Amino acid sequence: MLAEMNVKDATYLLTTFHKPNDYIQLSWASKRSESAREPAMLTIDVERSEDVAVVRCAGRLVRGQEVSTLKDAVISENNTRIVVLDLSAVEMVDAGGLNALVSLHNWTRDRGIKLKLVNPSPFVYAMLKCTQLDRVFEISSLHDAFMVLVGADCREARHAASV
Repeated sequence: MLAEMNVKDATYLLTTFHKPNDYIQLSWASKRSESAREPAMLTIDVERSEDVAVVRCAGRLVRGQEVSTLKDAVISENNTRIVVLDLSAVEMVDAGGLNALVSLHNWTRDRGIKLKLVNPSPFVYAMLKCTQLDRVFEISSLHDAFMVLVGADCREARHAASV
């Protein structure tokens, strides 16, 4: 249906809430121009398991609606202990996207929530490195983040069993 619409520079927001077992999926699409060479879209999928939210981003994290949508997705996870941002499928990030990441870092820190950046794409990692934001964020591979989370759960289970 969206492809049939002949409206240039229009923005489409598609939000689907789907809640089996505390799973929420948010999807966002933006169509800027029929002739755009780069995809003008950011897709965000959020999965939540107990007190950990994994936010998977794909597409372009650039100034505008994309940034607002990412912020809304993370802020809606305010009852979690850890927010994991999977940036492996982010093709492009600009100053607005980097600013959004810093803003989310401050927002989560002020609320006692850990924000972890996982698997940034080579372009995103290069941008984080050249702006020295790699010193601000906790950045790891998906495997490392998973092992930390599993390790924390195992330690808590062992502690509970010993009490």
